[in-house]
Amino acid sequence: MALTNVPNAFLKAQLANNPEFIAEYFPNIIDEGPTSKYETNVPYETPGSRINIRDLPPEYESGWSPDPPGVSERLFDVANISARERFYKDEPIAKGQTQAINVNPDILASYGTAPSSPRNEMVNTPEWFKKFGEIYGFETGSTTDQATLNDTIEHILSHETGHGVSRLKPYKSDTAKAETFDFTEFLTPNIKQSKKVRDRYDIWKMPHRVRERYFHTQEELFNRMKDIERLKRAHPDDYKDHPLWDLYHNRAKKKFAELTGEDWKNLKRFDDYEKKIKPFVDKYFEKVEKKGSGIPDINIEKEEIGMPEHLTIEERGPYVFPTRSSDKVPPGPPGEMRGVAGLLGE
Repeated sequence: MALTNVPNAFLKAQLANNPEFIAEYFPNIIDEGPTSKYETNVPYETPGSRINIRDLPPEYESGWSPDPPGVSERLFDVANISARERFYKDEPIAKGQTQAINVNPDILASYGTAPSSPRNEMVNTPEWFKKFGEIYGFETGSTTDQATLNDTIEHILSHETGHGVSRLKPYKSDTAKAETFDFTEFLTPNIKQSKKVRDRYDIWKMPHRVRERYFHTQEELFNRMKDIERLKRAHPDDYKDHPLWDLYHNRAKKKFAELTGEDWKNLKRFDDYEKKIKPFVDKYFEKVEKKGSGIPDINIEKEEIGMPEHLTIEERGPYVFPTRSSDKVPPGPPGEMRGVAGLLGE
């Protein structure tokens, strides 16, 4: 259920101070007159255009999904995005924006001002928000402020857009570094002393699919750290008092715990990770703010490599996971996800 005109206009107004929205990275389309078989993104000011939000595909609509092996939290299908650029006749579809955002329709239905609450006050707490509270350790009552539900949905959209931005060319090199930390650095000494554990974290000993999942999990954690920073920048003096602080912070801690095998409520080295990832988070927002100030992506990329703006930069392909000539580990068979600390699959 895509947003209709009124909630779409409300969403754009609510996102006015969002860094990625200011930089025009949110996917924005117009329904009439597509230039290809895909929906083609257009500038925000295009009459009749809207943020490109779709329902999650049918396979995601069952609500709760089974526990993956070794992962304690139950997963609720919230949203996703196909982060990589698509092309039609050699032309990019998103045109510098990100791809369509797929959202659970039950969540999107809660957006805006409910008829029973004309001034954006308390409404009955939807089931999906109660599930958020169960998963991420914060209390929910029988009613919730409509503004809190709106903030949550805007957070979901910003989070998915953040995934897409991280895969755009000016950001890919930093993303590649931020998603390839050696997580033995964040294990406690008694755990790290085990050779078996160290071997599990050795990317050269991982089957290809496990290695890919390992990096993907780190990228998700990196994106959750960006969510925290976005909240801090929006509420610098009182971000810990924000109704969604526990949601943002606990989501990051739970993803960190997947990589270290700890109880997410009793993490030992999360602060160390925060310090190490902070420069990457800051650099991400620095680039987003440059784009928002009017500097084109291509010039941000040239500045990154010290290249004068008048020169032409060659097109570079997507980031390729590290390999080495002595790597003899064959890719695992389809569906194989053995690996890191027993938490990335069977």
